[in-house]
Amino acid sequence: MHSARIESIVSLVPNCKILADVGCDHGYIGVSALKCGKAQKVLFSDISAPSLNKARLLCERQGLCDRAEFFVGNGLEKIEYADCVVIAGMGGKETIDIIANSHFLPEYFVLQPMRNLPEVREYAAKNFKIEYDKIICDKKFYNLMLIRQGNDSLNEKEKIFGRTNLKDKHDAFKRYVNLQIQKTKNLLNKKPDNEIMLNYLKQLAEIAEELNI
Repeated sequence: MHSARIESIVSLVPNCKILADVGCDHGYIGVSALKCGKAQKVLFSDISAPSLNKARLLCERQGLCDRAEFFVGNGLEKIEYADCVVIAGMGGKETIDIIANSHFLPEYFVLQPMRNLPEVREYAAKNFKIEYDKIICDKKFYNLMLIRQGNDSLNEKEKIFGRTNLKDKHDAFKRYVNLQIQKTKNLLNKKPDNEIMLNYLKQLAEIAEELNI
């Protein structure tokens, strides 16, 4: 339950009255937010009833059911309102779809998309203010985002790599860039004329130079 990934996600949650944990699965994020006082109440939502039941059982074991509600549904369709919404562990396109189809606008979203990060960043910058956008490493790499009501703009590098990563030049980002360079080179060995991969490798090389790696 107390993985570095879960702890990092919960650390991004602002203090709030109502937190929605969308696609909650086991409920680790919502329960951690309740236990550390980040949220007064958590609304657990999952499209899978069996997954939602895991979250319910965890809340029961922790004695937190009086501060929790549970909803079987797609995204935020069953939730009336929350101050902050967490969407973690889903694809980027699913994440965008949930936000775009929400019938209410929370103050904050905490996001951890598994794929399509440039698309998520581009969507976020058009509709919200990006407060935080940083890679962490917990056996593998994950990118966490905190966005809030407002507006923003990103340049091309920030869309691909994340503004906080480029600004902080931290160790996890350096390791991620090195790994991406190796992966991209391996793909180019099989398809040396792939223009998309060649362009990506060029961008990675520029970032590596800026990071002094």
